[in-house]
Amino acid sequence: MKRILKRLAALFALTLCLFIPGCGEGEYEEVEIGYMGPARYNPFLAAERFLKEAGCEVKSNGSFDQLPYASGTVVAPLQAFMNYGDANRVLTWVQNGGHLVLLLANGEPWRSDWKIWKWEEKETDQEDRDEEEKALLDKLGLKLDDNGSHGDTFVQVGVRTYRAELHGKFTLVKKPYRRDVDGGDQLTSFARGYGRVTLVADAHPFRNRYLAEQDHAALLHQLVSMDQRMIVSFVTGMKVSFWKMLWQHGWMVLVCLAVVLVLWLWKNLPRFGPILAAEDRSARDFTGHLALAGAFLWKYRQVPALLQPLQQEVLALLARRSLNPEDPATQEELATRCGLTADRVRQALFLVGPQSESVFLRTVQDLYTLRSKI
Repeated sequence: MKRILKRLAALFALTLCLFIPGCGEGEYEEVEIGYMGPARYNPFLAAERFLKEAGCEVKSNGSFDQLPYASGTVVAPLQAFMNYGDANRVLTWVQNGGHLVLLLANGEPWRSDWKIWKWEEKETDQEDRDEEEKALLDKLGLKLDDNGSHGDTFVQVGVRTYRAELHGKFTLVKKPYRRDVDGGDQLTSFARGYGRVTLVADAHPFRNRYLAEQDHAALLHQLVSMDQRMIVSFVTGMKVSFWKMLWQHGWMVLVCLAVVLVLWLWKNLPRFGPILAAEDRSARDFTGHLALAGAFLWKYRQVPALLQPLQQEVLALLARRSLNPEDPATQEELATRCGLTADRVRQALFLVGPQSESVFLRTVQDLYTLRSKI
């Protein structure tokens, strides 16, 4: 036993000698993986919080269903126009006094700020865009140039100049009468009706990671301040689920269907246990059953079934006494014995179907009289 313990101790010491010299050595590499919280799926979360601290009323929506009333500012990427009618609805809202800040590229919520974007990797073909995107570009007279330069851009807003990093460029086919913001072919703002449209070639300056760089935050605040109400709504462009859209536009039909379904289930689902028979508290005697049976046969014109048992019983009594019921002499004798006429005796013995209740009752009474007197 001691020998085994010595060998184990020696093996343990040898293992320590092999591993101790390598401790503390190695290469460490720091890798940024990006945001893990709400900022991972909301690229404008930092912009929302910044504008709230600046005194703005900020909202975040997935679609254009809830536009600010009459005026206010909507910041939305071009990719958010995915539902039919979005372009017409938003431009009508702008005509009535709204301010649309349109981010023409890199505004998708799924895009990571830690991945190097290559302009050539994006959709560059105008024909490949969604119908709503093309409709909006046509109505604004916009033509995108995806091969535009990128780098620092100086944006003139009033008497102040802001520096921002923008990619790409755009071309306005129809030049506006006046530009209130001059950022060359990368950022501009002009009046449209009673409202305003601000075009930004790239959403890069206003995303979470880059908002604090250069003059990005100050530029965003200046653009939002062009509307006096200071109400800002960020549209992330996330697709609306089918069930949410169904509830928004067809909730009355769904409620009616749910009520019908509940009533149908209440009617057709099996009960808890067998159905108990109704308790009959009244005792019915044999004559009551006969009365019910007679009423049923009379209702369905089955009168012979009521008379034949009595007639056969009387005819059987006559046969035992060797009397012929068809003989007029026998009929006269029975009439004299029972105090009836010969016609009533003949009718009682051979009547098949009386037409009225009075005739039927009289025939039954005559049969009972004949049975008792024979």
